[in-house]
Amino acid sequence: MTTNSQRSNPINPNLITPNPIKPNPIKPKAFKARLLIQVALLLILALWSFLSSVGAEYGDRVITSRYFMMGAAALYAFLTPYLLFPDSRLPLYQLGNTMSAAILKHLLGRSSMLCLVPLAVTLPRLLTSPESFADSLIYAIQAILFLGSLWIIAVFRYLKTGERSQFWKESERGQILQQRLTVVLKTPVDAGSLPTLLETILITSMGMLIVAVGALLTASAGIYAGLFPAILLLTYAIWLIFVQREALPQYYRTNAFFREYFRTGLDGKEDPVSVNVEELWWVPRNLRADLLPVLMQMDRKIPSSRWIYAGHGVMWILALQQPGRSVMLAAWALFLVVHHIPMLITSGESILPAWFARWLGSPFHWIVIRFWIQMRWLLLIVVSIFLQQMIFGEASVSTQDLVVLLTGYLSVGAFAAYATGHHLRPSKSAWR
Repeated sequence: MTTNSQRSNPINPNLITPNPIKPNPIKPKAFKARLLIQVALLLILALWSFLSSVGAEYGDRVITSRYFMMGAAALYAFLTPYLLFPDSRLPLYQLGNTMSAAILKHLLGRSSMLCLVPLAVTLPRLLTSPESFADSLIYAIQAILFLGSLWIIAVFRYLKTGERSQFWKESERGQILQQRLTVVLKTPVDAGSLPTLLETILITSMGMLIVAVGALLTASAGIYAGLFPAILLLTYAIWLIFVQREALPQYYRTNAFFREYFRTGLDGKEDPVSVNVEELWWVPRNLRADLLPVLMQMDRKIPSSRWIYAGHGVMWILALQQPGRSVMLAAWALFLVVHHIPMLITSGESILPAWFARWLGSPFHWIVIRFWIQMRWLLLIVVSIFLQQMIFGEASVSTQDLVVLLTGYLSVGAFAAYATGHHLRPSKSAWR
């Protein structure tokens, strides 16, 4: 009599052999835990959105929801390529000869939180109207169509960037454009990243324009007319789905490009990008030669520049709601502290080994370099806060607050530079 852990041998029934070990599933064991965390996050966001809108006029809630939708457009544009590519499951799909439909399902599932988070924040504000449930339902349908359609558009458009990026990175036209942009912008520019940058601008502009046109149509022609731009967006998303059903070539090309871009960096493998240190006009001359490699490594590991620009966009979306001086002051203080997080990457051994750093310069030399790396954002911070003062007046931070924020930014930058450079000092035991 065989047990559950045993089975009879088909050749010799009298021979009992153990059951074969079942292979592990492709999905990790932490899948259920991650799913529970995501559901909990969505519920918390929905509850916060509902509680924060209680007592507010419904018109104000609709306006706030539109700001959230504009912010979602920026999130789709910035985060989609970094959530999808390079894909760690690419070897599995290649070995399994996976069909295009499964690839598309995987990409949509991997980026689904990009769509669900804005929905969790937006819908509770729109579906809690004590006046007219019909109007609330129309606004909710408009938000669902907009957020879902723009999310699909972002996924499918970024799926095609690999082919265009390969052309601009390898062609002579791309190399000429890269050299010209590097000279004009005073910072290293990879021609292969231009299609991704253009898609970022296109998706952000498209989303904000659709929200603005929908608001104008609602105000001029009624609530049902506001659905028209969202329906057009849905039509375009459906058209993309049918046109790009065969997604395998684009999927492999885009994966290859982003894998090379993030792991190899701006220089590529065959034709390195030559950047003149004199282009770093904001850095003292004696620091430029050592600062440039650190800066390029930091932007290669994490696209810190794009994250900072996205953060400024979020600050402007928050300022449009005019939450008050204290809220804006706290938000700016937090954002300025976050500026220094990418610098922590430069202290890793994979970026700059301690022995090599000591060979190039003293620990104080590297502390000064890391401090100057953060100086590149100073002008953008001042301009952004100054424009908010001119537009929003007392609802924004004051001039005195600006001085305090800049002092804090420089102080935290100096401390972070010291903390990341102090470990380069050799220990006393090393001299014994």
